[in-house]
This record gives sequence, C-alpha cells and structure tokens, in this order.
Amino acid sequence: MISKSKTIKSNSKGLFLLELIIAISIFSSASFFPLISFSKFVGSYLTYFYTVKTYQFLHFGRAWAIANDQDNHYEIQNTHNLNLYNQNQKILKTITFPPQLQISLNKNIGFKSSGNTKIAGTITISSKNKTQKITVGIGYGQIKIKD
Repeated sequence: MISKSKTIKSNSKGLFLLELIIAISIFSSASFFPLISFSKFVGSYLTYFYTVKTYQFLHFGRAWAIANDQDNHYEIQNTHNLNLYNQNQKILKTITFPPQLQISLNKNIGFKSSGNTKIAGTITISSKNKTQKITVGIGYGQIKIKD
C-alpha cells in the first residue's frame, strides 16, 4: 500500500510539471499579442509627440525672427536633427528625433524678420504606423498640421 501512494505522488509531480509548462507557454503567448499592439500605440504616440514638438519649434523660430529682427531657416542634419539657423548660419536650437522616426523637408523652411514666410515648405514625420505633415504656408507664416 505504501508503494502505491508513492507512485501516485510521483506521477502527480510529473503532471504538475507538465501543467506548469503548458500554463507558462499559454501565458507567455497570450502576453505577447498585447505587446504588438502596444508597440503600434507607442509608435503612433511618438509620431504625434514629435509632430507637436516640431510645430512648437516652428512657432518658436517665427517668434525669434520677429523678436531679433533677423531672418532664419530650418535644415535637417544627419537625418535625425532639425536645426534652426540664424542669418549668419549659427545654430540657434536643435530637435533630435529618435531613430524610430524619419523626418524629411521638401525645402529648407524659413521666416523673415517680419514673421512672414521666407521659404514655405512641408516637414514630414513618419514611423512604421503613422505619417504626419507640418506645412508652413506662403505669406504670413501660417503653420498647419496634417494627418
């Protein structure tokens, strides 16, 4: 009788280990799927965050041009830095973008000392999931965000 109970206990330990392995594999596969959707959320949020940051950066450049009575312009450096230059080609301020985002300019955007647009253009910020554009209009320096 004692030997039978020992056999049952050893079988139950083996089943417990098997059940534990199955439960861990189900749990890990179930927790993997939300990570995929979470990474998409983070990518789109990151795009939105840097779009707003760039929008504010453009407004800063326009205000700086008016306050200092100097022309300025924006250029992309090393594909991840957006620089604001004064008319003497000195860097005034820089935004550094994370490697997950791509940034492009169709023209080097700039503002006159009056606050009007010197060079109108579009900045495109894109990730794997989302692309947003910031357009500086011709004339009085209107800045718009487009999805």
